[in-house]
Amino acid sequence: GEARPNNMEDEAEVKAELKIHEVVAKLQQLNGMRHSDYEAYRRFLTRRLRKVRKSINFTYGRGRNFVKKEITAENAQPAHLMILLLNTERAWAYAMQLKQTMNRGESENHLANHMLRRFTKAVKWSTALEQLSGNLADGRTCLEINAYASWMSANLYVEQEAWSKALENFTTAHRICEELGKVGSLEQQDLFTQRSEEITQSIRYCNYNMGSDKGEGGVAEAMADGGMQSSAELEAQLDAVTASTASAVDNKDMMEWRHHKIPIHDEDLRKQVVKAKEVDRNLDTTALEERKESQYFKVINAYDDALHTLSTKLDKLSEVSGGAKAEAMRRDLSLLTGALSYLKLSRMLERNKQLATGLRATWRAETLARAGGANARPEDIVHLYDAVGQIYQDMIKLTGVEDDDDLMDEFQAKMMLNRACRCFFLAETYSNNSRPSDALALYNHANNIAIAAADQLETLRPEDETEAKSVEQELEQVRELQSEAAGARSRVQAQAFLRSQDSKSNDETTVDDRVIIRSLQERIHIYDAPRDNDRDTLVVAAVPPAFRPVQCKPILFNKAHDHLTFPDLDVQAGVGEKERKGGLFGWLRG
Repeated sequence: GEARPNNMEDEAEVKAELKIHEVVAKLQQLNGMRHSDYEAYRRFLTRRLRKVRKSINFTYGRGRNFVKKEITAENAQPAHLMILLLNTERAWAYAMQLKQTMNRGESENHLANHMLRRFTKAVKWSTALEQLSGNLADGRTCLEINAYASWMSANLYVEQEAWSKALENFTTAHRICEELGKVGSLEQQDLFTQRSEEITQSIRYCNYNMGSDKGEGGVAEAMADGGMQSSAELEAQLDAVTASTASAVDNKDMMEWRHHKIPIHDEDLRKQVVKAKEVDRNLDTTALEERKESQYFKVINAYDDALHTLSTKLDKLSEVSGGAKAEAMRRDLSLLTGALSYLKLSRMLERNKQLATGLRATWRAETLARAGGANARPEDIVHLYDAVGQIYQDMIKLTGVEDDDDLMDEFQAKMMLNRACRCFFLAETYSNNSRPSDALALYNHANNIAIAAADQLETLRPEDETEAKSVEQELEQVRELQSEAAGARSRVQAQAFLRSQDSKSNDETTVDDRVIIRSLQERIHIYDAPRDNDRDTLVVAAVPPAFRPVQCKPILFNKAHDHLTFPDLDVQAGVGEKERKGGLFGWLRG
């Protein structure tokens, strides 16, 4: 918050830059003014004032060594502006504290007189600040101090019920704040816009007490009536400051993306964005087929660095109090996040598509050569198309994309094509795993999706030649996919037929030199073509049906136990006739 010198090449003297309104707003926000605690704010200003005096060795001394030091035009320094500002704020805070006490019911004459004396003291300090700023501060700081001093004087005239003078000073402060709210950073614009809105209410109050309530037009009419002192000089200062600030603002970068012009206010962020775009342009100089993985990684990392810086700026902006200008800056940063993320994901999409195209070419060559396919498997191509589909999903959710109907239609068509390619290679995976029925269903589904993708691609209306060429290539890819799916369906059907022919040996058994063929009921899940002049292959069911083992409950064996004749197992055990009849009880066994 200290005044700092600003070196100017065209001036011999050093001009200070002190953002009065930002310093005051920060001091008030952090020291009791959120709850209208003027006493706590005044005590803080007293402590802060002593620290500033000690830091520049401008103390009065104590006891017999007390020497009062005045700030005059001869001994004034840029650091003295902060002392005058703190004295002004302290006197104003004391006056507001007394006014707050009076509003609570303690309305006494000595409090009213004391309050007026403190307002007068605040006007005295602010006038001294305005007088010294002409030689010590730059043009913008002088305008801010002029608005601050006019607003402080208007507060005194309101308490004295001098409505015409109060209106004159409020109008001056409003005019300056209104113009400063149009230039500078968004935080500064938001601050001065809020200040001008607050002063507008005070102007309406003055008009009401003067018997001429003009509503929102009171400010304009007061200015038209010549209410401002030295209006020509003030207008000249406003024009100079506005022109210098606007020229500095015009130098900031503007990023164009999808019919959006996004301003980049922060210098660090601008450097990161410029670096990322430069690396991206270097990638475009290389042919699509010759681009390497390292080049893609370099571009993606550059966009990641810019997005990280942008995320940091958004986190800091979230701590700023709400306002129209701050919300506008948040929207710009969110749109810039969407633009950078879109460019990053576009490069990732291009890289994955190139990998998928390369694997498809390898797979097709290995398929035609009837190789083992160790270098390109259909399931690997399916994983790549999964990644492409996820990238499309992420791009749809970006800020600025969801409101772009043309871009959404393009993404929907390309996602449909990606689904068709994924479904086709998923069918190839099932076909390689000897699941022809599942593969056949997936081939049919891939063909249906390809037809829908072709319909959506034909409805697109590209704006430039590059996009039109890309759409033509994708339509050609759809036609190739449909042709491959038709051939794959025929191949799977033939494989299923040959496999069923190979399995007929399992359907036939030979008994007494007779070929017994299982009925259709027993081989319902197996496809085989009927043989010529052979009705046996069309037998629906065996008549009479053959016997087959059936599980029985234990109670059946308990009941049948008494009626069963068990076999003699002595022969199997190797027991002879003599051994069975020998011994003491042999005669009993017969």
